[in-house]
Amino acid sequence: MHAIPRSRHLLRARRPLFTFSLIAILALLLAASAGLSGVRTAHADHDTRRLALGEGMVDVALEYNTTPETLRWLNHLGPAEPLWNGMTMKVPPANDLVMYTVQQGDMPGAVAAAHGMSLAQLVDYNAISPVRRLHAGDILLVNNPAGFSLTQEYPRHIVQPDETLDSLGEQYRADPVVIAEANGLAYGADLTPGDVLMIPPLGMSQRLGQAKRDENGYLQIPIEDFPSLTEKWVDVDLSHQRVTAYEGTRPVASFLISSGKSRTPTVTGVFRIWAKISSQTMEGGSTAAGDYYNLPGVQWVSYFYRDYSFHGTYWHHNFGTPMSHGCINMTNRDAEWLYDWMGPENPGRGWYPTPVELKGTLVIVHR
Repeated sequence: MHAIPRSRHLLRARRPLFTFSLIAILALLLAASAGLSGVRTAHADHDTRRLALGEGMVDVALEYNTTPETLRWLNHLGPAEPLWNGMTMKVPPANDLVMYTVQQGDMPGAVAAAHGMSLAQLVDYNAISPVRRLHAGDILLVNNPAGFSLTQEYPRHIVQPDETLDSLGEQYRADPVVIAEANGLAYGADLTPGDVLMIPPLGMSQRLGQAKRDENGYLQIPIEDFPSLTEKWVDVDLSHQRVTAYEGTRPVASFLISSGKSRTPTVTGVFRIWAKISSQTMEGGSTAAGDYYNLPGVQWVSYFYRDYSFHGTYWHHNFGTPMSHGCINMTNRDAEWLYDWMGPENPGRGWYPTPVELKGTLVIVHR
């Protein structure tokens, strides 16, 4: 019998994204037994990092002095595949990693030696055979002992008189707070004409928050920003108190909701459905604070982050107004439709965590 989440402290552990091949493990063991200097265990050759609430690929790239493209390559993520809060990512070790384009005649051992790393490390990072023939144009992750600056990757802007972080955000469709952080500035700081600033892009939830709407109220998704957005996904628009189900860029259903009140707001970010249950008792809050609740028979519950969920609601009908402790309140009929439409498909009606080999439906929550 699985425990039902009832507090704000539950966090689902996810399997690491990277799985070593048998040949990679054998290569590491052989290298270690041969006494190669600098060879560590597979786990010591890299670190993992769990994404915090609101963090994106740019944040992690800045922290580890590498590029978002390198991190995506290291974690086998597509160019526009979304991240989710709590996701465990493989990150570079002390020496920065960068991408190397294989040249004609390159051999794995020679590439490793040229970049100050062992063959076992090269095999580990790239999940390749140590005797694999390399082809010109292949991409490999290698050490970059000299370091790397993200200013080589993102647009740079020369500050002009009277410009501010907010005006740069409008000009580049970027978040002024993120611009400030990326350049070591405090938000609201005065800019000095002539300074050169890096302009990181918006995250997915931020870009959707800025997207325009058509005459029916559906998002006009800038497909150039989301070239691989072809799967099922759910848009949660807190400003308009509305949930819309999409298949790629095509809306298939839309529902009025009640999200979290100001004291108990709904989390924002990019998530995936991690568990479902058709009916449960929900309990929380505090008697001392006067917000204790115990609600039996809450139906069609789909969890997307810790114990934040979509679920049916029978105790109020004020949809369109924030009413909840953080969850997404819906009518039972709407919650059932969404429950059945979103993955994973629940073969029964009991507690069903998303199997580790599957991905729950993508959920993007924004204002």
